[in-house]
Amino acid sequence: MTDNPTTIPWTPSDERIDHLWSGDGQVDPIADSVPDMLKTLFAQQEALMHRVWDKEIASGLSVITSPSEWGQLDNRRIQGRIHETFGHIVRELSEAMAHLDGSKSWKLSPRAVNREAFREEVADVVHFFLELCILAGIDGESLFIEYFGKSRENFNRVENNY
Repeated sequence: MTDNPTTIPWTPSDERIDHLWSGDGQVDPIADSVPDMLKTLFAQQEALMHRVWDKEIASGLSVITSPSEWGQLDNRRIQGRIHETFGHIVRELSEAMAHLDGSKSWKLSPRAVNREAFREEVADVVHFFLELCILAGIDGESLFIEYFGKSRENFNRVENNY
């Protein structure tokens, strides 16, 4: 069983990724001192998922998926777990949205936004998004590369009046 971490398990950035950021193929010298926050988030989420899985086993609960199945998109149990996780994401997004007043533009007396509660719900969304990625076999590096590939495409679309 994994112990509950008392400090953030920072993961150093990787030169294979750092050069994508600089754009010129050169590694930024400051990059060695900057932790890889995305990789750290994934590591923390995976540790939590293992902890939950260990507790499910210990308590005799029916386990939907095991860590050895994570990433097997053809596996029907993984697909079911991903569907379930999508539902959690939608609920958390709805909870975050409930902290905003913008859906009632006609209101003359808007209420103050509870920023802390809003950020907490967004953090819940990230938690479930990371779980979804791990279940689907998407790691931080893959997500980073896909994101910047799509970002480049979107910038081109904007520039070309898409």
